[in-house]
Amino acid sequence: MMHARTTQGFTLVELILVIAILGILTTMGVVMFGRINNAWTLTRNRTELDAKAEYALDQIRQDLTDLVSPALTGAPLQGADAAVPDAAFPGANAASDTLIIPIRGETPAGAEMLAAAKYAVQAAGGARVLTRTQTGLYGETQETAPPATVAEGVAQFNVQFLGPDGQWLDAWETAAPPAAVRVSLVVANPDRPERQVARETVFAVRAN
Repeated sequence: MMHARTTQGFTLVELILVIAILGILTTMGVVMFGRINNAWTLTRNRTELDAKAEYALDQIRQDLTDLVSPALTGAPLQGADAAVPDAAFPGANAASDTLIIPIRGETPAGAEMLAAAKYAVQAAGGARVLTRTQTGLYGETQETAPPATVAEGVAQFNVQFLGPDGQWLDAWETAAPPAAVRVSLVVANPDRPERQVARETVFAVRAN
């Protein structure tokens, strides 16, 4: 006796269950991808900000290494304390100190001259930029190269000086150089100012 072979398909409930599971897995995949992509973006931004901060600190370290003794120049290392309203965070102030380091610079023709490296924060196109300018020994403007950009997106630039009594001072105009200079730097993403990195370095000062 021949029996008819029957083929059993999926029921409507089974199809709905499969579609629901696929939807859940797809949603989980999209969420995980978004989190991974966001983490990668944050890591990349932090690496870029770290590189900017380290470059700025390296520039200051090099100039402090080349500091010329006031006994030769008659000009001291100088620092001024200043703060301006922080445009990114209303109601807060942003440290915008100035640091002037006597060094051996160059004329436009390449001849050696006594000069100073002046570090200051300037506004450029709505962003705060740390610049380095070769000036006269006392910070006076000279007709040399224009200010060079050291780091963009500098939210805070704070400089302190270690005095003979072991106290950190916010400004320095004494003829003798300080024992050390402490530089605190905060670099932020201009498009996302809440994303920041902070670096602080203490440089021992030894005049040449």
